[in-house]
Amino acid sequence: MRTRLLYLCKTILLCLIIIACALGILLFPNDVRNGAANGISYCLYTLVPSLFPFMVLSSFIIHSGISKFIGKLLQPVIQFLFYLPGSAGSVIIMSMIGGYPVGARGCISLLEQGAITQKQAHRMLYFCVNAGPAFIISVVGGTLLQNALIGLLLFFSQIAAMLVIGITLGIIARFKKEPCHTVISSERSSQSPLVESTLDASKGLMNMSAFVILFSAFLSLLHATEIAQGLCQLLLRLHIPTPMAASIVSLLTEITNGCADTASLNAPIALIAFGLGFGGFCVHFQIFASTLKCGISKLKFIVFRFIHGIIAALVTMLFLPLFPQPAAYVFQNTSEQLSGMISYSWPAGISLVACCAIFLFSVGLERRKSKEAG
Repeated sequence: MRTRLLYLCKTILLCLIIIACALGILLFPNDVRNGAANGISYCLYTLVPSLFPFMVLSSFIIHSGISKFIGKLLQPVIQFLFYLPGSAGSVIIMSMIGGYPVGARGCISLLEQGAITQKQAHRMLYFCVNAGPAFIISVVGGTLLQNALIGLLLFFSQIAAMLVIGITLGIIARFKKEPCHTVISSERSSQSPLVESTLDASKGLMNMSAFVILFSAFLSLLHATEIAQGLCQLLLRLHIPTPMAASIVSLLTEITNGCADTASLNAPIALIAFGLGFGGFCVHFQIFASTLKCGISKLKFIVFRFIHGIIAALVTMLFLPLFPQPAAYVFQNTSEQLSGMISYSWPAGISLVACCAIFLFSVGLERRKSKEAG
């Protein structure tokens, strides 16, 4: 009975939000079109050039059998630190330098090759999703914050958070006495690894680009309908500082726009570190699209992204005093930039809460169905 009630509530809320989105697209077509165009531009000029080579390389390492050789070399270190087979080493390294989806795609490739178990794949996905150094140091640090050293600190904080989570999960797996398969899969390498790697990367990048375009359009719709501004006002009522409240919506939704907004509003750098660790829901859906066969818990994944963001923010706050910051960034007045950004709308806030409720209902039903099936 309770499951049916939850399903009914979810269906009703989903119908209402679909109607609201349809009305928003009809009433604000230019904003939605411009948002989608910005998403396409970002995919063409930033996402594809920066991620595609890394995704092909990551997939090639696995399909060609190089990961087996690397696994033999790294097996003692990887098993000691993360309680994982040595074959996971190449994916862990690629996840540090390749960008958010690269590690996830590598984990799935290892699972399909039989080099890791499903539990190990889940564990890797909880910490092998990281922003790449090119984005953090060059784009966020050098361009947005105009300080490459701060970008280096942000990158260090992401790696530190990744290691803390990965090592902690390894300790828990040891405590539970889960098996750690150290025998490299004997499956033959692909006969055409470059072709298969390119096709895999192309499919993955198409999925990611679709979500970037969708979320860019959705974020523009949020601003056009003042939903983002409504949530900002709600956050202000909770005594959250104005720069943080004004940038948190875009930061949680899409990380690139979020970092740009956070930097322009002079919000704390630790907030950017949290956003990079969390990744934004756009990145989350990209990962979900890449890991459909893995069966990872979406709720657990989001919780670990939140933990990753918290650890990264704490590391940034700890070491930030050691890094010089431009005076203009620290003391710039933001009152003029914010005037007109935070007009309040109760329907906007309620709509956003409804979106969150639908997600929670869907996660709850998913967990209940999995328990019944088990």
